[in-house]
Amino acid sequence: HVVLVDESALNELGGERRPANLDLTVELALQLRHQMAVVLRKHDSRRQRRGRARRAMNKQAPSIGRIAIMAAFALSRMRWRGKTLVLAAIIATLIVPFETFALPLVWWVNKLPWVLFQDGQFFYTTGWLDTYRVQIFPFLANAFSIYLFYSYFQSIPTTLDEAARVDGAGWFRIYRSVVMPLAGPAIATVAILTFLPAWNSYLWPLMVVQTENLRPVMVGVSYFMQQNVLWGQIMAYSTLITIPVLVMFLALQRQFIRSIASAGVKG
Repeated sequence: HVVLVDESALNELGGERRPANLDLTVELALQLRHQMAVVLRKHDSRRQRRGRARRAMNKQAPSIGRIAIMAAFALSRMRWRGKTLVLAAIIATLIVPFETFALPLVWWVNKLPWVLFQDGQFFYTTGWLDTYRVQIFPFLANAFSIYLFYSYFQSIPTTLDEAARVDGAGWFRIYRSVVMPLAGPAIATVAILTFLPAWNSYLWPLMVVQTENLRPVMVGVSYFMQQNVLWGQIMAYSTLITIPVLVMFLALQRQFIRSIASAGVKG
């Protein structure tokens, strides 16, 4: 329903006239509320897509964190031959744009096997296209997250590891009981910097996913443009998909700022 605003009612309050800028503020607020109501009422599938994107992102981000933490721990705390070469290779991947290997990656994921369980039987299939796993598994190893954790672990004194080794702790116990409790700021930073690309992913889902129910929220913005809807509805939809990003940052703001502050302190 379109909300009609009575101009005389807006200008009068207790026998006095309101300022002109107040009239414009009230009218814009009413229009924004109306556009959001239209988006929520007429495009329920977009809300379902936001839920699917959150589920895919919730599976992707923790897995990236666990793999990056364990890889960074092995590179920074353990002694083994060739770790400098491995670290250099990981850092070198940061200079390669994703667009350069996107097409070969599509070919590879289309050849990967998978086992399905249906009706009490196991089925062997080939190809990951048009699935959730094609949006999650190729990005579990993140070079930037590994290097960020590596740099943070380098600032933790190795005397803590030596003391734990004297007490009989193994590497996994040192990782779980010594390093992880001190890695809160780094984990918050990686969580935020991993959440944003996962939430804003557009090119890769557009290439590998054809079913509308599997595509994330950013692809829905292009659908809005194709449907020739009003710009007010597009802006309302963009506002709604920004809310999870703000909530994520506000929840981890203190740890994120602590990580930035500790990066400039030496000794």
